[in-house]
Formats: sequence, C-alpha cells, structure tokens
Amino acid sequence: MKIKSFPAAAALAVAAFAVAALLGLMTAASADHDIRYLAFTADVHYNRNDGTGENPFRAWMEKLRNVVPHVEYMAFLGDNSSAYSSDTWGEVGALMELADSYKTSGFVLTDNLFLLGNHERWTTAGGNFDAIRDSVEHTRRFMQAGKYLETDGYALYSFGADKTPEGAPYYGANYGGGGAQMFTEENIEALDKYLKTVSADIPVFIMSHYPIHTFTSPEGVDRESGNAEMLIDALNKYPNVIFLWGHNHSSADPLYDTFFHPGEMLHVGPLAENQMKEIKFYYASAGCMHDAEYRAARSTSIPGGANVKGKGLLAVIDGATITLTYYGIDGNVVNTDIFTIGGYSQTASGFDMRMAVIIIVTILLVIAAALYVARRGKFKAD
Repeated sequence: MKIKSFPAAAALAVAAFAVAALLGLMTAASADHDIRYLAFTADVHYNRNDGTGENPFRAWMEKLRNVVPHVEYMAFLGDNSSAYSSDTWGEVGALMELADSYKTSGFVLTDNLFLLGNHERWTTAGGNFDAIRDSVEHTRRFMQAGKYLETDGYALYSFGADKTPEGAPYYGANYGGGGAQMFTEENIEALDKYLKTVSADIPVFIMSHYPIHTFTSPEGVDRESGNAEMLIDALNKYPNVIFLWGHNHSSADPLYDTFFHPGEMLHVGPLAENQMKEIKFYYASAGCMHDAEYRAARSTSIPGGANVKGKGLLAVIDGATITLTYYGIDGNVVNTDIFTIGGYSQTASGFDMRMAVIIIVTILLVIAAALYVARRGKFKAD
C-alpha cells in the first residue's frame, strides 16, 4: 500500500508546488511596472509683457504638483509665443526658461518637449521658423515632425506643424512661412512606417498642433486639415495610438475637453459636405493654456481660449491602463477617461491577461502530468 500511495502523493505535491509558484508569478507580474506620468498642453501664447500665457502655465503646474509626484515629460504642442508680441522668439525662449525651472526643481524628471505650431511658422505672426532656425539658438530645441522618443512603457511622436507647400488650399496658407493647416503625405508615410515598428502593447502619443477633424468657426471659416482622411486611414491600423491636438482654441471648438474612442466618427473635409469618418484610435485635445489670446469671433467680451476649461492634459500610464484627465487652471478635474490599449485586455492591477491564459494552461498541464505519474506508479505497484 505504501508503494501504491507514494507516487500519487508525490505527484500531487509537485502539482501543488507548481500552482503555488505560478500564483506567486501572477502576484509579481501584477506589480511588475511603474506608474508613469506625462503632461501635455498647447497654445500657451506666452507674453512677458502682460503675463498672459506665463501666469496660467505657472498656476497650472503648481496645481499639478498636488496631483502627481512628478511628470516624466511636459510637452507643448505648438503656438508657444503670443501673436501680439514684437519678439516672438524672445517669448519662446522665456517660456522654455520657465518650463525648465520645473525640471531643475525635479518635478519634470526627464525633459520639456516643444513642438511647432502655425505661429512659429507664420511670417505675419513674427515666426518664420525656417528663416531663423539656424540663427536663434533655442529654436534647435524644437522636436520637429518625425522625431520620437520611445521608452519601455510608451512612445512620444512629434507631428508638429511642418512646412507646407506654398499656395496650399487650407487655412493659414496666406499668412506665409509654409504654415497651412495640413498634414503632408511625406509625414503621414513616415508616421505609418514608424508605427509598424512599435509594440502594440504600449501607448503611442502622437503630438500634433493641428486637429484631424474639421471645425467651422463662428466667423464662417472652415478649420479643415488637409489630408485628414489619409491620416485616419494610416492611424486606423494602430489601436494603441492616442492622437493629441491643439490650435482651435480661438473659436471655441466644442471638441475641447472631450475624448473620442475607437469606433467614433470625426468630421473631415469641408463641413458643408457633412462627411464623417470612423476612427479606430483614441483622440483628445492637449488642452489650451491661454485664456485670452484671441477673443471668440463675433464677441467683444468672451476670450476664445476661456471656453476651453482643460488648460492641460495629464496622462497616467499603469501598464496598459491609461487615464487621461483634463485639469483646469484651478487644479480641478474638467473631464477624465480610462481605457486599456494594445492587443490585449488588462485588469485594473495591470496584470497581463495573456499571462493569465499561459498560467492556467501550464497548471492544467502540470496536473495532467501529475495524474499520469500517479497512474504509472499504481500500475507498477500492481
């Protein structure tokens, strides 16, 4: 009898040990990542003379300190200088200096990222980036279109306002400097090529000054982005993309302070044609830091930027669980969204469900092996 029972007991002990070990791996796996924090904004329109841009940004950052211990990157998605300043690049340098003070203090752990907007390009707004890019030192800090940063938990891709063809039939072309509101085919192809190389299990934040959707401003001008359909077709292959935008603050675009998910629709092309196109990625604004750079069209009292309550966006990355939150200048939550990304689902603890399947299958195989050993031991004893 002892010879018969020993193999079965040993097999069950092995199975129990394997189950315990695998449960331990499950617990370890659920905590095998750090929570990451990123912050974004757009349209600071910094002006040293009257504190506009500077004061909202400083207030917003001080409030954000009370929400998270740090952010790894703080990204500015274009239009960094005031349209009313006679020293565009002096304003940009001053904003960079203020932003870097938060890096010096340790709140911004890695770096501040600056992207180009139409105001950095428009000749009439004092920008003309391509003409001065080699003569003004801090212009070299701009993260131009096609540049990216990749970590083990996320990627950041610059899709900032790139130079556009002269005479392009889109908003802003007549202001000079190659600042039309459009995405070039070359940049879309480069973005598509890059996204093919990125793991589907990490979020890719595409940082753009221009939105994809069309918005007709109250003054009757279509804010249409050229090649929007082509861009959507490219991005729809990558469900881990989070596309962030700015630019439309001057006319109180109602898509600010909102979130769009895969399966929802965006207006593209001339709004009069009422053309809608489905997206299969995530879409949100980066916020608008400035309150009063432009007044809403047909109004003498309401600044356009004041209609945007979310001055900036905080992204919290907990494994594949992403939380996006717009915060107001007072530090209060304007809107928040939680979702998971990548080619798999995930629990709130961050435990990879694919690993759960592997563990369950392994346990079943171990139990089957244990029973097989037990039966062989019984047969030999008999």
